[in-house]
Parts: sequence; structure tokens; C-alpha cells
Amino acid sequence: MKEQSEIDTAQIVKDFFLGEFSFDELKYDPENLPKGSRKELADVVVDYGNNVIAFQIKGRGNFDNGTSEDEWVKKYTDRAKNQLVDTYNQFQNNVVPPFVNGRGDRYELKKHGIYTGIIILYNERVQEYKKVLNCRRLNGIVHCFTYKDFKNCCEKLVLPKDIMEYIAYREKYVEMDRICKEEESDLVDRFLIEKYGTNNFDPDELYIFRWFLNNYKDKLENGNRKQYREIIEVFLELDRAGVDAFSRRLGKIISLAKKSINSDNSYIVPGNRELSSFLFLSADSGNKIIEYAEKMTYLFMYKTKPHKCLTVVAYFDEIETFRLDWVFIELPWEYDGKLEEMCNLPEFRKLWNPQLILTGKIENH
Repeated sequence: MKEQSEIDTAQIVKDFFLGEFSFDELKYDPENLPKGSRKELADVVVDYGNNVIAFQIKGRGNFDNGTSEDEWVKKYTDRAKNQLVDTYNQFQNNVVPPFVNGRGDRYELKKHGIYTGIIILYNERVQEYKKVLNCRRLNGIVHCFTYKDFKNCCEKLVLPKDIMEYIAYREKYVEMDRICKEEESDLVDRFLIEKYGTNNFDPDELYIFRWFLNNYKDKLENGNRKQYREIIEVFLELDRAGVDAFSRRLGKIISLAKKSINSDNSYIVPGNRELSSFLFLSADSGNKIIEYAEKMTYLFMYKTKPHKCLTVVAYFDEIETFRLDWVFIELPWEYDGKLEEMCNLPEFRKLWNPQLILTGKIENH
């Protein structure tokens, strides 16, 4: 039976890293070991992009009443570090089977990725503690949070990309193996101000993005689950600047579609071409809309040279119902004479030029 500490932490991870990429049922029998050699990975694992994040959760039980808080923290952080190292070694050495994620789908965890170990101290009496711990067996570092600090951190940062960037920021500014007296919330505020120039965000600013994400998830819940996972993973690349740019352009094509205006000049190209680009289209009808969106996506990708593109198209279908559809294509760029010729046609020559590069800054309202 799971402890309440594990249930609560797993729910936070599922809420902020999405159920598609969180796993908390991690017992298995390795194929490369004798029968009965049952193993278990960390309490919770997040697997998305190139990241593997392992959480080890420690709660204080009645049997710990004879120890001080400092003794308890030392004892259980040492134990958790050893368990995180063991999880890492299992990834490297065992034949780990697919596991069921937070949405009930079975997926294989990646064997090679950027491994991050996090300890969660589920103990309200712990106030000051070592937030960054030395662990030479795990790239030199393990992070430690109280449950309260981790929950507040996720609620302030919201997006997986910002959470992971904050963890890297924490490594630079928190002294290793020393008790940190600075409040976690103050560290998070400092990170946000340095990155975005403010830590005061409108709570409704992510509304359009969340609405789109939920619309997309509901629509594809029983559809192509592989592509569904790939596209959701695209959204996890976005920080607040990316979400801000996405939401503005999505709002624009929705407004244009409601006025039956065709539009093909809204887009996002990231500075890092390994990340996904976005093309936003509005159309005055749903006739052959997917064919149209695919054609425009190939042209856009050829001209701007990203490796991946998600195209969103807004329109009204034959029965006057408003719709959003999308096309996701992942394709390395290579010369194509036909596409080159099309890009040089007058109607396409000035399109998507100059490129709008996503710089990481929030756009002015």
C-alpha cells in the first residue's frame, strides 16, 4: 500500500508534468535476472523529451519519534540518495519493461537521457535543510525539497520547461551540502525576475493555452495515442514566453476564422531549430482542410528549416460548427526542387519572412 506522502507527491507530478509522462507503479521482474528478483525504481519517475526525473519520497513515521529533525533529515536523505543511485543503475543495467503512465497507457522509459534525482521530504517540521546535495555517483548533484516547497515551486512556475530550468538555476545559486536559509519561494521569485523581468503574472494568462491543450487531449483521447503523446511533448518545450506567443497567435486565428477570413502569416520559429516550430492558419470553410494544412506545413518547413512543426488551423465546418484541427510533421530538411519552385512563387516569396524568432521574452501587450 502506498504512503500518503507518495500519493500526494505523485499527484503534483501528474498535475504539472502531465499524466502522459509520469509513472508511479514501478515494480518489475527484470528479464536479465533470475526469477523472483523483483525490483522497484524510484517512487515516481517523469520521462519526457530527453529528461528522466526520479523522485524518492520520505515521510516521517511514528517509529522516528526518538530522533531530532536534523538526524531524521540526514538519515533519510542519505537513504534516498542511495535509492536514486540504484534507480539510475537499474536504468543502465537491467531490462526494464514498459510501465503504465498516469493516463493508463503503457510506455517504455528511455534508457539514456538527462537523469535528475529529487528527494521530497514529507515532513512539515523541517524548515531549514540542505537543498542541493553532493552525489558523485549521479552527475555530482541530487536536489532536495520539502513537500511544501516543491508544491509551491510547481504552482509558481507552472510549466515543465520552467521547472527544469529552475532546477538548473538552483544548482548554480544554492551552495552544495550547506543548509540554505533562503526561502524556496524567494529563490523562485529571483529566477522568474531574472528570466522574465517580473514574478507577477496574471493567473488567467495561460487560459487560452490550457483551453487548447484540454480541447486537444479530449479530442484525441481515443485516437492516435502515439501522435497524441508526440504533440503533447511539443507543448512541454514551451516556457511562459513560448506560451504567450502561442496563445496570442491562437487567439488571432480563432478571431479571423469567426469572421471567415483566411490567414497564413502567423507562426513561431524557435532559435534552436531542434525544437518545434508552429504555424497558425485560419480558413473560411472546412473543405479539404487537412490537405490544405499539410501543404502549407511542408512549404513552411521547407522555407524556415525546422525539424518539427505543429500547424493549428481554425475554421467552421459544413454544419457551421467551429473547429480546431492540427497537423504535426517531423522531417529533416533537404533540398526539394518542387518545394523550392513553390517557395519562389509571388504568393509565397514574402510569406514567413522575415522569420519571427522566439527569443524567450514575453511579448508586449
